[in-house]
Amino acid sequence: MFYVNFEFFYKLKRSYLASFHLVQNEEGRGLSIILKMSF
Repeated sequence: MFYVNFEFFYKLKRSYLASFHLVQNEEGRGLSIILKMSF
């Protein structure tokens, strides 16, 4: 169960990082840094 949850959150994290990396302005870079620190 833990492995399944971990894999789910790992994919969720990657999708969030990928979506924010598509944003090329300063605000997007700030948000991606916050997401990297929180995960």
